[in-house]
Amino acid sequence: MPTNDNPGSFPHVVDEPINPYESPRAELAKPIDPRAAKIAEMILRKLQEINRPRQEYCIVDGRDNRYVSQRFYERVQAEFERLGFTFLGDVEIESLKNMTPNMRTFLRIMTDRNRTTAAAFYHVAPNIFFQILMVLFRFPRKLIELESYTDGGCTYSTTKAPRKMILPHPDIFVADHVSPKMSVSEMYERHLNTLSKRARNDILQRIQGIRDVIDFQNLQHQATYDHLKKIGWVTKEYLLHQKVPKHLIDDVYDEIQRLARESPPSDDNRPTTENNS
Repeated sequence: MPTNDNPGSFPHVVDEPINPYESPRAELAKPIDPRAAKIAEMILRKLQEINRPRQEYCIVDGRDNRYVSQRFYERVQAEFERLGFTFLGDVEIESLKNMTPNMRTFLRIMTDRNRTTAAAFYHVAPNIFFQILMVLFRFPRKLIELESYTDGGCTYSTTKAPRKMILPHPDIFVADHVSPKMSVSEMYERHLNTLSKRARNDILQRIQGIRDVIDFQNLQHQATYDHLKKIGWVTKEYLLHQKVPKHLIDDVYDEIQRLARESPPSDDNRPTTENNS
């Protein structure tokens, strides 16, 4: 990691020392821009903080959350109920509550008649400073997602989350990003159409209760975590979506790769569920 007295100098490590006076082809390593070093450290730290092999989920009564729009939850729940969905429960991601910013939200989980598609929707409500940042970066505060899981470990998702919010993920995650203006019924119809075309040879997992969804989510967390470690946590496309200046992307990417090799995260194997109801 960069030192306090020289945060912008990151010489390349080579097998043998190079003397530029002895080798006419030898080139001295170009120091990394100090701004790139700072951005790289910040991005990697946040990614490793948020993305763990497992997350702690806490079953809650979402009606007690005074920060979110209860009207949003009630409206979306009613729309799903008209399509035959049933309510499974409300959950918070406990392991994210002490991070900055605290999104002060919860996920409401429902499942369809066949119990093969889960619906999750949430309204994030950080403090006013981060609400302004979300507006500036055009990150939505209200999201709706549909997910189905196969016996082979594949997840099919239909989501209103923009692509720039999605982390690099393994091929077993198939995400269909739809317009934020699409209705719930149109989303569900599109999701079923995706399953009929792309998962017709797969066996869809049954969703009997809220803990099934939590278990499937933690399988995703583990697969995503393994994938992020394998690729060095970021891609250049992801950095571009995070508004890293284009002229710094190569340096930021290289520095994240270096930091990830030198300071790998320790695996987090804490319990996944807690019932506070």
